[in-house]
Amino acid sequence: MIRAPSPTLESIREKVEAGARFFQTQAIYDLDAFARFMKVAEKLPVYIIAGIIPLRSVKMAHFLNEKVPGINVPATMIERLDKSSDPIETGSEIAVEVIKGLQEVSHGIHLMVVGGKEKDFDLLQRLSFLKERRDG
Repeated sequence: MIRAPSPTLESIREKVEAGARFFQTQAIYDLDAFARFMKVAEKLPVYIIAGIIPLRSVKMAHFLNEKVPGINVPATMIERLDKSSDPIETGSEIAVEVIKGLQEVSHGIHLMVVGGKEKDFDLLQRLSFLKERRDG
């Protein structure tokens, strides 16, 4: 979570002054924390594009938490993956849920697929359906 003043928010302000028009975030899994960030960031004249990486396993979730600064995969999501008989499917379900929430607070979504598999096409179809529902 970013609270004003913070080094990250100050860095964003500096980049805006230098001409930045949009920012892409790290992968977002905590919608509440991102919504709080957006309340502060919405005062800046830029677009915020939220990142999402579909989770593929518990190991991947732990790796993101431990090795990638700025990413927080909540324990509830890790538990879902751990209990799942098909973690890739569960990861896709989680991604769709997160993206639905991000649509409400971000200016766009940046889908980052790691280790692509055939199930990624299914995920894209689910997301296409979300866009149709939103437009229609």
